Amino acid sequence: MRLRLGAVLLVTSAVWAACTHAPPPKKAVVDTGPRDVRIDVVKALEAAYAAIDEQDPLKLKPLLTPDVMAFGLGPSDTFSEREALIDRLRQNLLPIGLREDTVKIIPGLPLVGLSSSKESAWVYDSPKFELRHGDKTETWLPRITAHAILSGGVWKFDAVHVSLGIEDAKLYAPDATRRYLPPGDVLAERGPDSDQVIGLTRRLIEDLGVKLERTSDRPEVALIGTDPSEVFLGGATFKNLVKPRLAEIKRSVFTLKIEGPLRAKLAPSGKTGWLAANVVLRLGAGRKQQTLPPFRTLWIFEEESDGQLRLVQEHQSLALKIDQRDPATAQAIAAWTAAIVPKATESQGARKSAADAGTTSVDAGQTNAPPIGVW
Repeated sequence: MRLRLGAVLLVTSAVWAACTHAPPPKKAVVDTGPRDVRIDVVKALEAAYAAIDEQDPLKLKPLLTPDVMAFGLGPSDTFSEREALIDRLRQNLLPIGLREDTVKIIPGLPLVGLSSSKESAWVYDSPKFELRHGDKTETWLPRITAHAILSGGVWKFDAVHVSLGIEDAKLYAPDATRRYLPPGDVLAERGPDSDQVIGLTRRLIEDLGVKLERTSDRPEVALIGTDPSEVFLGGATFKNLVKPRLAEIKRSVFTLKIEGPLRAKLAPSGKTGWLAANVVLRLGAGRKQQTLPPFRTLWIFEEESDGQLRLVQEHQSLALKIDQRDPATAQAIAAWTAAIVPKATESQGARKSAADAGTTSVDAGQTNAPPIGVW
């Protein structure tokens, strides 16, 4: 089932100068409070999906900042500005159009966090991507994280990470560094007032205790690892899993370091910020030390009410060549469907029933908006 945004209930009335009858009674509308701004962030995400569906990446231009930071799937898919990203997407979509294949992105349940200023946000989604050729369909289940800012009344993404997970067995294999190419370096850039973001990032990747302490408790936290199963939604989920094993993990011999340039930036409001870089994990020491393939990471932080920066999103992924990208298995697709479709249908039905009954205020794009919340 395709989740759609933009179904708007429009009520009009006409005034007839010659009409002597009283106008019909208006439908009662009860204002239940301020509109949920997160819906606008989801609408921007949906518009990006629609641009890919229509194989028209130029429609992404108003949805991205000119200096957008973007990680794609391949080793060379590291972008520091909008035009290069759109051009690469055009190159990738052109063969699909020439073959007259179709692309369809079915949203998952977007998980959106909003800063206290309501001028920046972060989002995680796991949509279903279908590539159809004749009667054959390949299905992919990418992981998408992004940071968005409100610019001129429009939500724009200024950092995006799209990835496919790979099993740990492949990552830890002895020949992994030969099989997986290192990702391209990010643009070396330290935005104004980003020193705190940079310092905290270095501390939390070097000390798991710091990561536990400085991960937000918000339900909108999303921590995404390289393995498809490593998806932790909600700060408490991550903490409850790791905290009992903290001492054991700290006894392990490993190092995790940023290698190469990093790019960090704060939202204009200063309430959120992000850092993008390549990271290398080394296991053991001495002659037996194993160095794993470098992987890309996008971290997003929020300044909470106590003035402390806390981690609200982390997304790790390996750079995958085309022949290393595996479509989703039937089991994975079934699990996605079981997790997404019932909740999406229930949420949409509840919102539509309330709007039809006149028991809630109806804003543009809100009536049939996809659900927002923790899975």
